[in-house]
Amino acid sequence: DAGLPTFTASARGPNAWPGFAASGRGLEEMCDARWFENDPHLAWGFWLHQCRRCADARPHAGYEVARAWAAEAALGGFVITSGVDSHWAASGWAQPRLMELHGA
Repeated sequence: DAGLPTFTASARGPNAWPGFAASGRGLEEMCDARWFENDPHLAWGFWLHQCRRCADARPHAGYEVARAWAAEAALGGFVITSGVDSHWAASGWAQPRLMELHGA
């Protein structure tokens, strides 16, 4: 847990993208790729906000604990994650033992 809200929850609260209120659009609507064609400024503003939130977050101590456990295991350890924050890699997890799965 990187301290980031779920993607759906990121549309609410004090850290929500200000464009939701300004544009009158919700999360599901902004996730439609058509905005890159119809209103690129709006689309890039939304996605840049989401990317910055991930980039600004830092891995917590739990990643180091998992890495230490894996180092003591006979065959080491592996990570398969769908997290989009790249914290496993940022925490020093060996790339050959890390699989990040994203997409629909």
